Amino acid sequence: MRDAGEAIRAAYPQALATLTRVLGSLDAGSDALHVAVERALARWPKEFPNNPVAWLVHTARNHAIDQVRRQVVHDRFAAVAVNAARPEVDAIDALAPELRDDMLRLIFTCCHPRLSPDSQVALTLRTVVGLSVDEIARAYLVPPKSMERRLTRARIALREAEIPYEVPTAEALPARVAAACAVIVSLFDQGYTYPVDCPYLRPELCALAIRLARLLARMFPQDAEVAGLLALLLLQHARMAARTVSERTFVSLEDQDRSLWDQAMILEGRALMQRALRRGDLGPYQLQGAIAATHCAAATFEQTAWDEIAALYKLLHDFRPTATVALNQCVAVAKAHGAAVGLAMLANLPAEHQRRLEGHHRYFAVRGHLLEELGQVQSARDAFAKAAALGPGPVEREFLEAKLRTLGAQ
Repeated sequence: MRDAGEAIRAAYPQALATLTRVLGSLDAGSDALHVAVERALARWPKEFPNNPVAWLVHTARNHAIDQVRRQVVHDRFAAVAVNAARPEVDAIDALAPELRDDMLRLIFTCCHPRLSPDSQVALTLRTVVGLSVDEIARAYLVPPKSMERRLTRARIALREAEIPYEVPTAEALPARVAAACAVIVSLFDQGYTYPVDCPYLRPELCALAIRLARLLARMFPQDAEVAGLLALLLLQHARMAARTVSERTFVSLEDQDRSLWDQAMILEGRALMQRALRRGDLGPYQLQGAIAATHCAAATFEQTAWDEIAALYKLLHDFRPTATVALNQCVAVAKAHGAAVGLAMLANLPAEHQRRLEGHHRYFAVRGHLLEELGQVQSARDAFAKAAALGPGPVEREFLEAKLRTLGAQ
């Protein structure tokens, strides 16, 4: 781990999940963890712990005990023990022992169906994973103020309905699977993509997401979308070692050393995809997994089956018509049919997609690449400059600035 702040950020989700169970409520866990984080920021730069999660949990728990009398603490833990023995919780454990995992339990607890699907995921990412409002807003391609209002409305809705944070019954679990999948994917993405505030990837978050996806797959072995989710994460994570050659160097898919890809992980992911697709219940995670599998099947970038990937993105857009999917479809179409076709498709995206994408650096980076392929150097430079100005992370910004220097030399 490279610095105290990033170590805290990586350890936060697991520490909060454990503290919520130990202290008996999400609020108590959050309050105690806040104190532990403050102490960690002061101490870790001088003395870094061997196990950041255990350090935070131990410090937070000790703080909680210090704040109440011994008997009150005893009563609280006794109440938690009584609640844990309720018949409905026993039924959950009998159905899904995987829910003994603190973090997965907390994800299911927070994904309450009273909220809209997007609000379930956003609130869980904020509460459980510890993402900032800005990070969640970027994931949804909405302004931070809009996301803050959404989160506030979600909290008010839960409070007014007097909905407690408690583990759902066995019967209620299936209704929360889709939201749990979305949270796990977002957790993975936080590790797999370069964040705005640091120059390196966070594979420990990817590993945590894969562990949670494995637990979910054991809970719902017949769910093709859950299998597709796990396959997608494995196929993506298999390429992690090739995505960077140093902390500040972004390596595009085209330039990656494919000998660094984890072939065992790819084989597992492709086998999962085949089993999921045979069930005949197609969904967006299976389609994303199929796209990742197609990339992994190509021995070189030039041998990639872009026609197949473009067709899969079209299907995915039918399931999930988001601006991000539409942008990826434009990239695949450009690779399959030429930059001019891709650029025309980009210019003719629906107005709602255009509105969301035009505040995001990746839209202009894609536009810059397509214009560069067409030899329109000045227009490409303008697009890359716009992308660099829209606040990407330091690694992506340096990549874009390098493109500007190259085009300037031309």
